[in-house]
Amino acid sequence: MDRIFPATFVFLLLTVIASRAQHRAALLIGPAGELTAVAADWEKKGVHCRLQNDPDSKKLKSSVEGFANHSPTNGSAIVYFRGEATADTTDIQLHGTKGSYAVSELLADLARRGGSRSNLLIIDSPKLEFGSDLPDGCRIAFGGADLFGTVLPGIGTKAVSPPDRFVPGKKIGDEWVNARGTVFCWCPQGKFTAGSPPGTPGRFPDEAQREVVIPHGFWISKYELTVTENPRSRSNRQPETHKNLPLTMVNHDDAKQMTLRILTEEGRKHAALPDDWQYSLPTEEQWEYAARAGTTTNYSFVDDQSRLPEHANFGDKSYYDSLDIFSNSAHRTLDDGAVRSARVGSYKPNAWGLHDVHGNVAEWCLNGAIRGGGWVSSPENCRSAYRDHFSSRNQQPFIGYRIVIQPSRQ
Repeated sequence: MDRIFPATFVFLLLTVIASRAQHRAALLIGPAGELTAVAADWEKKGVHCRLQNDPDSKKLKSSVEGFANHSPTNGSAIVYFRGEATADTTDIQLHGTKGSYAVSELLADLARRGGSRSNLLIIDSPKLEFGSDLPDGCRIAFGGADLFGTVLPGIGTKAVSPPDRFVPGKKIGDEWVNARGTVFCWCPQGKFTAGSPPGTPGRFPDEAQREVVIPHGFWISKYELTVTENPRSRSNRQPETHKNLPLTMVNHDDAKQMTLRILTEEGRKHAALPDDWQYSLPTEEQWEYAARAGTTTNYSFVDDQSRLPEHANFGDKSYYDSLDIFSNSAHRTLDDGAVRSARVGSYKPNAWGLHDVHGNVAEWCLNGAIRGGGWVSSPENCRSAYRDHFSSRNQQPFIGYRIVIQPSRQ
């Protein structure tokens, strides 16, 4: 076994993630044999590529929908089309071997179904006129595959392996994207002090400090699970709310069983997940270790509560002004810009790359406790050490969860 370093030591050496590039995924569509070189070049630039050769119109649409459904959460989704494209009065038609696919429909499918923050369509042709409005977050570019470096310069965030090949991480800063588009951050083995010292504002009796050893590294989702990533949904059905809002109204028992059974089964099938690894809800120790990211302060940034709106969606002034049933405990002056739940990743991450550990929605842990606070929580109840309990069959609009991939035998 590798030597176990204190998390504070790791933090000082490896504070790495806050400004990392987005994960990028691409669907390349075109004649057989003409896409391999493009894919090889783009893979070197940090883009995970899927190829679709010679599709008819029905296959073209279904491949775009499937690609969108599994694009990286808050990443970049790119569709590259090499083939015949023609323009009419208000739209552009991409022609398959039989029939065509309207660009307006393609962009709508990307925007509605995918979890990516930005969507780019590159049409390998001279510029054509497109008269429709672009959906939010969508762009169109005309030209060859070499245009990619101009439209999206730089190197994308490289996952440690493609979605169909699971591997453990090696260091803080490693990330992996599974077949659903869920982004994971690696937490190495280590140790930390859980709980909070006496005298901490808002401290509860069950926050006694203790040293915790994390004997095995594990993956934890970078964001709270979104409605698009609902383990219960295996279809291409699009969510009724925004795709990147956190998944809520799921009780602990269902969250635990769906994660362990459905996601582990998918991992075995689609990512070669070994028998001695599994998906799970995090233990409280794993959750606090990942949330603290090597810190010993009340929050994973500093103890300055006035900076909480930069990092969290909590019970703030806008929530207090809403006169909601729980709003009387909200802060009277601090304002995070959201009344209820916000899209995941809307606030600054901690040093290990995790977003929303101090708010947005509280999160179920394996033992039924909830951690992290939510959009109804006072600032004191968003601390790293704060913990609460609800009935395992309770479901609330302010409780969601994130998931881990860990060794089966802890």
